[in-house]
Amino acid sequence: MLEENLSLSIYLPPDWKIDRESFSDSVTDAITIVSPKNMPSFMHSNKLIVGIERLDSETNLSDYSKSAIDTLASRLNDFEIVDSFPINISDLNGERIIFTHKVNDKTIKVLQTWLVGDKIAFIVTFATTPDSFRYYNPTLNEIISSITISNNTNPNILDEPLAKISNYTLFKSPYGFELSYPNDWIFSEGVNRLSFISNQFNSSDLYLERLDIYYNLSNSNNLFSNSSLTEDEKMRIGLVTEINYLVNNLRDLNIISINDVNFNSIKGKELLYSYDSNIGQTKVSEYLVNENKLFVILSFSTSSIDFDKMSNTIMSILKSFKFYSH
Repeated sequence: MLEENLSLSIYLPPDWKIDRESFSDSVTDAITIVSPKNMPSFMHSNKLIVGIERLDSETNLSDYSKSAIDTLASRLNDFEIVDSFPINISDLNGERIIFTHKVNDKTIKVLQTWLVGDKIAFIVTFATTPDSFRYYNPTLNEIISSITISNNTNPNILDEPLAKISNYTLFKSPYGFELSYPNDWIFSEGVNRLSFISNQFNSSDLYLERLDIYYNLSNSNNLFSNSSLTEDEKMRIGLVTEINYLVNNLRDLNIISINDVNFNSIKGKELLYSYDSNIGQTKVSEYLVNENKLFVILSFSTSSIDFDKMSNTIMSILKSFKFYSH
C-alpha cells in the first residue's frame, strides 16, 4: 500500500485473502481482506478493511478522533463506544476504539484503529457479531500490532531491529534468549526471573502493565530429568507444573483458555487466566516455550479492565523474542 512517499506493511494470516485492491479519493475504496471461509459454522462472512484517508490540512490526533467519532455517531444506528485507548505504531499516534451499532435490529461489534500522520490517516476496520468478536480478537491484535509505516526514501528501514524503529530496547539474556521491550519500562532482575514494568504516570494507577520472565526452570527444579522426553512431552509437563503452581498460590484462579501458539517459528502454549490480588482482579497471559534445556515463561499481566489495552505491546514483544546459541 503506497501513498506519496509512505508505505504500509501489514501481516496477514496465510488463510486471509486480499479480495480487492484499489485506491481513489475515499476511505471506502481501500484494500478489502476476507477472513477464511472454513471458519466454524456460527461465523458469518467477515471482512477487514485497510484504508487511507487524505486530509485537506495538517490535523492533530485529538481533532481527528473527535471528528471520526462524531461521524460514526451521526451515521450509525444506536452507536455506542465500548472502549477506546491511544496507540503508537511506527512513531505515528493513533486511537483504537471498539464500538457497537445496529443494522436491521442486529447488533454489530466493530474494532477500528486509526493512525494520523502529515495530512494522511491510516484506518483499519473489522466488524462482526458480538459473539464472534472474541474469536477473532487475538488474530486482530496480531494484525494491528504488525502494522509498519515507513518512508520509501529509506528502503532498508523494515530490515532494522524492532528496537530501532519502534522505540524499544533490546535485552539479551546470557541464558540464550532475547527480546525487545518499551523504552519507558523499568527493568529489574531476580533469581531466575526478569521483570519489565511500565512507568507509573498517574499516582492513582495501582495496576502497572508488566512482563515477568521465568527462565532456566528445567535446571532449577528438575522438570525434565528424563532426557528421552520429546519437546511436546516436555511442554505438557511444564504446563501441568505451572497450572499446579497457580492453583496453589493464587486466589480465585480462573483459567480462561489454553492454546497452542507459534511465533518466530517457536512453538509453545498460551495460558490465559485471571485471579484476585490484593489490589483487585488481575488478568494474565502466559506464554510457555522451551528449547533444548531452557524453559521460559513470559507472563504479561495488568488489571482485567486494562488488559485489552496491553495487546499491542504483548504482540510487539513476542515478535521480538527469540532463542539464540550461547
